[in-house]
Amino acid sequence: MFRRHAFFLFLLTVFSVFPALLTFGGPVRQEVKPLSDSELLDGLKKLREEMTVLKTEVEAPAGTGHLDRKNLAYEEYQAAFGSYAMKVEEAYRQLAEFYSRIDRLYRTNPNSPLYKQIIKEYLDAKAAFDAAKAAFGGVPAPETLRAVATVSPDRRLNDRVAASLRNEPREDRPAVAQEILQSDESRFIGTFDAVEMFLLVKGDAACYVLFGWKEQMTDDSGKKSQRYHLSLVRSEFFPVAALGKEWSAARHLEKALTLSLVPVDARGDVFNNLNQFLTRVKSYSRAD
Repeated sequence: MFRRHAFFLFLLTVFSVFPALLTFGGPVRQEVKPLSDSELLDGLKKLREEMTVLKTEVEAPAGTGHLDRKNLAYEEYQAAFGSYAMKVEEAYRQLAEFYSRIDRLYRTNPNSPLYKQIIKEYLDAKAAFDAAKAAFGGVPAPETLRAVATVSPDRRLNDRVAASLRNEPREDRPAVAQEILQSDESRFIGTFDAVEMFLLVKGDAACYVLFGWKEQMTDDSGKKSQRYHLSLVRSEFFPVAALGKEWSAARHLEKALTLSLVPVDARGDVFNNLNQFLTRVKSYSRAD
């Protein structure tokens, strides 16, 4: 009995620091409904399994959609992030409550045959929780992903795009859509006259994707008009290392003007997929 008491006092000392190590949840409820030993054991196992699944989902590779910016617009990412935060908070509440139940079990039935197994399951559940919480801690918060996008009347990029597309047969345009869709990172830089500029990174290389342009026209009577085109152009790739930290939109513009442009063959479903992709990228931007 003395050894059992000493063992529990040791666990009490270790577990007492647990709430201080967490940042989620409010005060632990003191009054808990008694559970049978088997119910307590099953509850701990279920929590451990849930935390294992949560960690797997948070760490899932791109393309699975859990917290993947390639498949989620900003509002969807924000909602998913909030949902995972609530799961972590609820798991903390449950784990703290389970500790209260173990404390109650020791005081009321220290000779329970399942006591040691319950303690082991608690430690396993806590370890799974710590791992899931650490994994979630590495996920960028939605607000940290929003980048400032600019709006500029500068026509130079529009003129470059127009020159690269005007009078060029569509059949001669290379199919580089997959290079755009499979980028590792993406960011909306801003709109320059009628051209939307995106920065994409793939491995150690980067490029700009330019969407849309505006054509100035004059009819036989001298009346001027404008026509908007929804064409896609990709710049040549350049080393990511060439990008300076915290480049302004104006600096990106100057860089883009020095690069050769490759028209992108985007028709039908290909255009729809690219348009959806670029729309998601734009959702992570905000006005200056």
